[in-house]
Amino acid sequence: MIDRVNILGVNVHAINMGQALDQIQSWINDQSPHYVCVTPAHGVMDALNDPELRNIFNQCELVTPDGMSIVWLLKLSGQEHVNRVYGPDLTLAVIERGLEFGWKHYFYGGAPEIPGILATRLNERFPSIKVVGTFSPPFRTLSDDEEKVIEHMINQASPDVLWVGISRPKHKKGGWPSLSRNLTSLS
Repeated sequence: MIDRVNILGVNVHAINMGQALDQIQSWINDQSPHYVCVTPAHGVMDALNDPELRNIFNQCELVTPDGMSIVWLLKLSGQEHVNRVYGPDLTLAVIERGLEFGWKHYFYGGAPEIPGILATRLNERFPSIKVVGTFSPPFRTLSDDEEKVIEHMINQASPDVLWVGISRPKHKKGGWPSLSRNLTSLS
């Protein structure tokens, strides 16, 4: 069990990159769905005045210390082993670890061309990466029918990790479908 420290109402996990990777790998090995939030200070500040967003953070199975101010607060609370688990670094580390195990990745979010560009660049850096899909949703709340189509599309791709890159307001309003597939979702 990884300690959580309350920072202005958001329970952030006191972890370092190695612990985050081990936890994510454990979930993928168990094929159990989990949701991870990388959390810089501005996310905590947004949650301070937004109970719905704070609830999302506090229900995540892993809330990483993405910003150095969060790391410093965790260290001040006695969590000396903590290091920054920065989103882009976590992405590369998960992908690199997953190469050995054949993890499949799906990239969801961003402007229409961004997920494809990201997949291409990652493929150049990691030629054996398994990208099973990309999708950029419209920048608005999805209809129920759209959510069902997207959910089906992602489930058919059968990723081990769903990378979600959408803004916090879209997170709050259900900007991505609830997936029935057992996968680890990092946002």
